[in-house]
Amino acid sequence: MVLPSGLPAHVADHEVLARHIFDKKRVRTVDGKSVPKAQAFMPVQDENGDWVLSVSRVSHCIDNEAIERNGISVGAAGNPQRVLFAFTTITAAEIRAVPVTDSAGATVGNMDVVPEEPPPCHAHIIKYPDIIPGENPKELQKDCAEDLSQRATPVTFRRLPLEPWEEAITQ
Repeated sequence: MVLPSGLPAHVADHEVLARHIFDKKRVRTVDGKSVPKAQAFMPVQDENGDWVLSVSRVSHCIDNEAIERNGISVGAAGNPQRVLFAFTTITAAEIRAVPVTDSAGATVGNMDVVPEEPPPCHAHIIKYPDIIPGENPKELQKDCAEDLSQRATPVTFRRLPLEPWEEAITQ
């Protein structure tokens, strides 16, 4: 099955996904490299009450500029609109390799990524810990977010100039 964007309905393990970063506080420096903080991978509750994190399927992007343009469009579509600061990438296989554990360290599942269109090329990282009896889901979600941030590539900072709408909201 093919989605309206032309992408397959299944996110293949080899697919590259971008996590767009709109806040410089979600980036840190480690050993001279800028890397995403765990906060960049913390989920939000969607309208169904599920814990998810938005990412963009960018394997079709020919270069970093194309990924930046995708991030700019994501920021433009937000409510409120946000200015892209940077992005990091991670493969679907790396996401699916992240174990979901309880506080004793017992594995109760693995993270996953699924398409979520519209908008085109949009996907959700899913299977964040939700309700495990006797557990604090936020702490377990933070563990998953930390694991994802360690598997992600170093951050690529925005190089494109601000769009007029971005200039207007930053003044």
